[in-house]
Amino acid sequence: MRFLIAAAKGKWFKRRHTASYLGLWLTFGLMGIWHGIEPHFLLYGAYHAALLCGYDTFARWNKQMKRWPDTRAWRIANVVIPFHVVCFGLLIFSGKLTQKPSPVPPPAAMVPR
Repeated sequence: MRFLIAAAKGKWFKRRHTASYLGLWLTFGLMGIWHGIEPHFLLYGAYHAALLCGYDTFARWNKQMKRWPDTRAWRIANVVIPFHVVCFGLLIFSGKLTQKPSPVPPPAAMVPR
């Protein structure tokens, strides 16, 4: 919030949404660093910042164009799609998308001499 207030008062950006998008990237980047400086935590923060910026852009565009119908299928999709997107974010956070070396050394009989 302090960043947004300073950016609004100082008129740092030409477009009014740029400050909020940059604020989201800073917030979620710091959130990723808060959990640890590992690639999957940083990617998790960037993933959520990109999702929120994309959602805001889409919502503003859709408000102007009114392109999406209000049918039962779209209401179901509005629940199912965000659920899977958030679950994928949790998979990123877990770090299970990258393979880590096995901490257990191979048995002595398997080591070539």
